[in-house]
Amino acid sequence: MPRISETVKADHALITELYHAIRSAEPEDRHQLRNQFIWTLDRYLRVEDLVVTPAIEKHLTKHGHQRRQRLSDDFESINTKLRHMLQYDPAEESFNAALQAIWVDLEPHVREEERSDLHRLEENLSETESTELSNKYNRIKDMLQKPYGKDGAPDSKTLTAILEMSREDLIVKLGLRDITKSIKSTTEDTNTEDTQSRNNKEEPIIVSTIGDNDPIDPKNWPLADRCKNLAILFFLIFGQGYSAGAESMANADAAKEYGVDPALETLSTAMYLFAPVIAPIAGGWITANPKLGWHWTEWVTLIISGTAFLISFLFLPETYLPKLLDWKASHLRRLTDDQRYVSEHSRKLRQKSFGQRLRTRLSLPLKFIHAEPVITVLGVYLILLYTLLFTFMSGFDHIFRQAHNLSKGQTGACFGAIAAGATSFMLAVPGLYLWARRRKARLTTQDADDDATLEPEFRLYPGFVAGPLLPVALFWLGWTDVERIPMWSVLGACFLFGLVLMALYTSSYGYIVDSYGVHAASALSAITMLRYIIAGGMAMGTRPLFTLPGFGVKWTMTVLGGVAVVLAPAPFVFWKMGPKLRKRSLYAISPREK
Repeated sequence: MPRISETVKADHALITELYHAIRSAEPEDRHQLRNQFIWTLDRYLRVEDLVVTPAIEKHLTKHGHQRRQRLSDDFESINTKLRHMLQYDPAEESFNAALQAIWVDLEPHVREEERSDLHRLEENLSETESTELSNKYNRIKDMLQKPYGKDGAPDSKTLTAILEMSREDLIVKLGLRDITKSIKSTTEDTNTEDTQSRNNKEEPIIVSTIGDNDPIDPKNWPLADRCKNLAILFFLIFGQGYSAGAESMANADAAKEYGVDPALETLSTAMYLFAPVIAPIAGGWITANPKLGWHWTEWVTLIISGTAFLISFLFLPETYLPKLLDWKASHLRRLTDDQRYVSEHSRKLRQKSFGQRLRTRLSLPLKFIHAEPVITVLGVYLILLYTLLFTFMSGFDHIFRQAHNLSKGQTGACFGAIAAGATSFMLAVPGLYLWARRRKARLTTQDADDDATLEPEFRLYPGFVAGPLLPVALFWLGWTDVERIPMWSVLGACFLFGLVLMALYTSSYGYIVDSYGVHAASALSAITMLRYIIAGGMAMGTRPLFTLPGFGVKWTMTVLGGVAVVLAPAPFVFWKMGPKLRKRSLYAISPREK
């Protein structure tokens, strides 16, 4: 195993090699070499400051303290010059001057260490102690390198943030447990008084992320982990929606068995966000099977939801970044006995008791309903939209069984047309997000502002197309649902309805999330509460229209289509009035605050 002097000299050789490589490289090849050189040198200085410098002070009793101070001065001087060099384009002449200024400090630093410090340190260490110090040096260096791959380096923005940090802050932000342990073990003999004085200070150390590539941020987790988490969330949402959709084909049977009006049984469908239309397909065949009956729609739902719960409980990790930073801060407090480590999230939570926070959160949705103009206006729109949805869904058996004489299983299978329409839109969602990213990049370039972001109204674009198509789908279905016209026409209308509904839903919720930022959850809960209480009740009143003499599917769909015509311009109204409504809001954020 290498001794500590050999390990440090290997880093010296690597840094020297990179320096000469930059000096001899063509200007267009220097960008990558620049970041690699700065990162390698800064990493070396920090690891040396954590491992070698404390060892020199401890074991070189005669001049240890003076050498530690000199090495610390070198660290500060070279770090300052690295920050200065990072400001220049490698093709500029100023870059060469900045690089040479670093070498003026670095060359004597390396020479003196190799000729004196490391030699004297080895004389005071046994082979085992030297090897252990070398292992610690490499272990910390590997941990610092880990987020960027074996030979990688941070991007320029992250590198700038790293160079601005003190040794302690970098360790905290990277969240590396073993590094913290190493600091504790290497400095506890010499820095006890410093640690106590730091603990006595009132100013907290805020634990946060470092740059856009911080590995603690769930957005930077490996692709396989992110896909796994999304798959589990999809399964949970599917289970939630299935519980309403599966029994939509069993409403009549359930109402008959329990002696309630079929309109009242419609509430079971109206209590969920959006029942995946896959569920009625299975529910139709289950209820049609005399050996199973409608009760088995509930048993299948229990099996699916129970499985989803167990999978999420066992395999779905915490992905809320503020909470992850809370855990990191708690971990650092426990390891270092320094109570100043705190995240911004937990710092705010400590300002109020649990009871105060609970009262605030429970009352916030009610405040949104009566005091937020965006929620009030958009809430009315979504109430009417979901009244159309619930009415349409509750009368699905009339739509197909009256004109086309289908069985329950066949009627349930027709929900597949809505599923196909909704899925078609969801396949377009990646394209919409790509468009949003390109639009943001263009704004960033135009405004020369890295924090430039999109207005919430950008999310309304799908609604511009989908809004006018909603009455088309309803009129199409109502006026072609007759025996002489092939059933494929009605299925085409259902396909369009599913596509339009998903587009309007995604557009509206994206608009709310972008408008309210950290308060989006409260905004969504307020609008969801309004939607289900009112739209679910209205659906109870509209279901009997399907069986009303002289009314039927045709005129029920015509009435719904008429309402949809009134709603069609809504996305354009929000586009025009949205900024004014947000200015009157207490909780809406500006795009820059997102």
